[in-house]
Amino acid sequence: MNNDFNKIEKLLEEAGQAVRLSASEKVKVKNFLTRKIDQPNLESLFVSWKQYPTVRYATIPLIAIFLISGVTVVSADTLPGDLLYPVKTELYEPIRGLTYFSNEQKLAYQESLAEKRLSEMVELGTEGRLDESLGKELLVEFDLHRQNVEKRAENASLEEKVAVESDLESTLRAHERIFADLGREDIQKKIQEKIILTVKSRIKAEAELNLSSVSLKDAAAKKQQEVAEKIAVLGKQIDSFEEDQLALQVKGQINLAEQSVLEGSKDIEAGAYARAIIQYEKASRLAQEADTVFTIQNKYALGPKEISNEEVVSLREKTKPARKSEVAVEVASLFAPIEVEQVDVYQYFQNQLEASGVAIPEAYLSIYPGMLVKDFSGVISRGGIYQVSDGQIIFEPTIEMADNANGQIIESEGYVRLLINIATRLSIEISSTQSVDLIIQKVKEPLDIQVELQ
Repeated sequence: MNNDFNKIEKLLEEAGQAVRLSASEKVKVKNFLTRKIDQPNLESLFVSWKQYPTVRYATIPLIAIFLISGVTVVSADTLPGDLLYPVKTELYEPIRGLTYFSNEQKLAYQESLAEKRLSEMVELGTEGRLDESLGKELLVEFDLHRQNVEKRAENASLEEKVAVESDLESTLRAHERIFADLGREDIQKKIQEKIILTVKSRIKAEAELNLSSVSLKDAAAKKQQEVAEKIAVLGKQIDSFEEDQLALQVKGQINLAEQSVLEGSKDIEAGAYARAIIQYEKASRLAQEADTVFTIQNKYALGPKEISNEEVVSLREKTKPARKSEVAVEVASLFAPIEVEQVDVYQYFQNQLEASGVAIPEAYLSIYPGMLVKDFSGVISRGGIYQVSDGQIIFEPTIEMADNANGQIIESEGYVRLLINIATRLSIEISSTQSVDLIIQKVKEPLDIQVELQ
């Protein structure tokens, strides 16, 4: 107990020296804490007192230090189960939220908190500390932050609403992939359910944007610049990891994002500004998902296993530099023009599979005996998304389509996920069209000896 108090005292002393509030900010903090303390249900402020006895005795000095020295940041990196985690979620984060004044700032902050809850789940998962109870609790907290985001979005413009839903979707998709790497299908399925809801909200927002009579020319140009810069920065980051397998798998997804930028540029030229914004958001979604996955996989050493050196050398020798062309995006002189590989491994994979004349999971499973049901987990189609439960593929529609069969056809984003799922399972890096050929050859072979784990 004494050791705990000594640690708290030392950390708070350091924080008090590092963080100072102005007089007006101290008043806001005081008013916030007063409202919390005066609430009939005091447990809402210190909900974890019963779970963390030490915190009971630390509460009064903590409040005093908050009021005198400012909001401590010592709890910022704590996780559920840590001593100061209740301080982080019940005091530090709400108080920090008071420093944001515009609706846009508050919206962005709530988005960051939603992502933080998912990031905490990943960290707990890598440490073997994510039990069912903690997972459920953090997903509930994610939903609360998401509700706050959507509430704030009600006062935002239509294009901002699309951006909000797109950002949430990319965050969920990235973490769904990470939990697949961690082998946590229980968490993966729960996140997929949230992805479906988010996709539906995004599609609804996009429909409203398409019907809008508001001039979107400036908004489209702004989004064009933002997404082009995001892709350029991510591309440079990935290039610095040229020999890294995880980086090689991300590059194809970046290429697909760049293709969406090109499509958006064509829409701008045609005066279809709403369609352009939707294309740019798709590009942003793909790039952001790739960035998040790449960052987390590198941090925790997740992702595909190493394949033999001989196979890596063979694939690299077969890989030829592709002809490149500049993306038609005007981005002043802030960064160099984006370059797009004409031969895209994901597009190549899609073309190879679609050459069979089918584009739905059931057909592919019959044509390719080496494909597994779980390979289609999270694969998106024209009108929905595929989930896997108890060894069965379940199609979850996200929009109503007159022809339901047409809605089940896998689209480009779906083929990206399908290829990543298969390549990760087979421990093959996605580095070239030759590596795609190798993957397709593998799934053509029956699983005679292999054990299919649904």
